[in-house]
Amino acid sequence: MLSARRAVVLLCLASAASASLAGTDGFAPWTDSGFLGADQRWLHPDEIYPRGVPALPFELDATVMFARGTPWTQARAVRQIRRTAGILGACGVRLGRIRLARLPLGPDRRRIDVSESDPATGVPAAVAELSALLPAATPHPVAFLIARVAGTESLAVSYRARDERGPGAPYLNTAWIGYRAHWLPRKDEEYSALAHEFAHLLCRCGHTAGPTRHLLHSARNFLASTVLPEHCRRIASSPLLTVTD
Repeated sequence: MLSARRAVVLLCLASAASASLAGTDGFAPWTDSGFLGADQRWLHPDEIYPRGVPALPFELDATVMFARGTPWTQARAVRQIRRTAGILGACGVRLGRIRLARLPLGPDRRRIDVSESDPATGVPAAVAELSALLPAATPHPVAFLIARVAGTESLAVSYRARDERGPGAPYLNTAWIGYRAHWLPRKDEEYSALAHEFAHLLCRCGHTAGPTRHLLHSARNFLASTVLPEHCRRIASSPLLTVTD
């Protein structure tokens, strides 16, 4: 039986049901899971790599959902994806099939509050509820571009796969990125919060301190688009990647 809170989420998603932005190929598992109201499409490779798709040894598929009713737009989401492609390319990773979805969420689901995380799972209720709606066999990272990540100095957070936290954590490999992480001025204009969170999920590692600016630095003003060699090595071993021909 659905909890009252999850029923509200499902009702919110279904009430805004509409046609896909560009076809329905591959979307049946998602609409069946509860994302009926999401406008979904596959990004064309030219949108990610306007200068041509690079030949790299690894490929990453992903889903990026941006919430309606927030400053996130399709163009801003694509900008984050394009920057992510450039950053991960330094580690030999190219972006493959990227599902882009515009997600209808009620005002109470456009933000997460880390300070209200469940002590058993370590995740906020909104993260657990929306992640539970994802298709059970989602083999790639899923990013939710939302209004705000509250209760922490971080502007974005990510949660790893259930097999790393036990059966009580049904959130797969998800990233949650507040809009402030997109527009906050930085010394490195090519930095991407989406790349930062995907790197956490791929390398299965946390932040690193030190005097050098890099993608997973623990200090916000030291974040940059450069990926440290040790992080690239760990990323290359990620089970979320596929080896290209």
